[in-house]
Amino acid sequence: MEYAINENSNKKIEDDFDNIVPPVQRASLSKRIIAGILDFFIFVFLMFLIQPFAINPAVKHFAKDYSVHENQILTYYKESGLANVTDDNKLQAVDKEKYIEVSQKYFNEYCASGDEGKACSSNKKTFKEILAENEDFKDKYEFDEEGNFQVTKSENETDDEYNTKKESLEYSIYIKSVTYLTNSIAFKEHYSYINTVSTISICISMAISLIICYLLPPLISKKSQTIGQMIFGLSIVNKDGYKVKKWQVLVRFIAFAILNFVLGILFLMIVPLISLVMMFFTKNNTTLHDLCSQTIVIDDKLSTIYDNKDAQIKATKKESENESNFIENAANNGDNITDIKEDNENERK
Repeated sequence: MEYAINENSNKKIEDDFDNIVPPVQRASLSKRIIAGILDFFIFVFLMFLIQPFAINPAVKHFAKDYSVHENQILTYYKESGLANVTDDNKLQAVDKEKYIEVSQKYFNEYCASGDEGKACSSNKKTFKEILAENEDFKDKYEFDEEGNFQVTKSENETDDEYNTKKESLEYSIYIKSVTYLTNSIAFKEHYSYINTVSTISICISMAISLIICYLLPPLISKKSQTIGQMIFGLSIVNKDGYKVKKWQVLVRFIAFAILNFVLGILFLMIVPLISLVMMFFTKNNTTLHDLCSQTIVIDDKLSTIYDNKDAQIKATKKESENESNFIENAANNGDNITDIKEDNENERK
């Protein structure tokens, strides 16, 4: 009788091996979203931490003639009179009471001289000619007999309304003057170099932050988890429900970085939006980077992760053998076998 019980039990297990499935449960959408948001905040924090204090100074140090280009930009602002330069080489805006004064000097003196290499794109036009070309300034100003600029005031306009209009117009004219400076060939030549160095610094900071946040934790952790996934009990498995390989973790990271950051920035977040929609409506809540790496996100607390199918079968056999031995010993001791088997089934559940 005891032999028959063990034989039937083992036969049933052998029949089930071909249809065995990994005991994994896909992660809930809410957990995935919250874990993703947490990971993103960690990424942003890292980027804003290392970019200004480490990466940017290092890139500037290795960039050839960076200080030369930076100083020339400051010189343009200083010589044009459109901004002040502090002792520590920082730009400082002029007082708002001087917006018109510095704008007039910029066009009538700095630009009118026509010296090559100056930061001016007005083609030697005077202050009056520049204002006359702009429709936004029309009927809002006038010049008196001595050529002084004045903001016009209508009959029904209160003092507060006039002052508000005056400040707005003078500021707009000042910004227009700065635009002529920044659009000049001389200014762009130096600024493009500064901008390129800054872009490289940001890209390096982003790449390092991505690696620290999204690649290193999954490579190091046993269950291929990011920090957010660790906190919310999520894991990554392959499409069959077994432990992922290191190359899959790497492919998943590369796909995640390219699709969500590179293409996301280039195409105005359209690609990440497509990936998010896929997560909501696909069977296993698969995103684009999951699809590329053939992975699935599961609930770690509700799942058991095996290395592969053979490892699961081996573990199942061992568990079955232990159960059979336990039942056999219990039967020898006169215990009720049916009750014991029911207890074992309840424990599995």
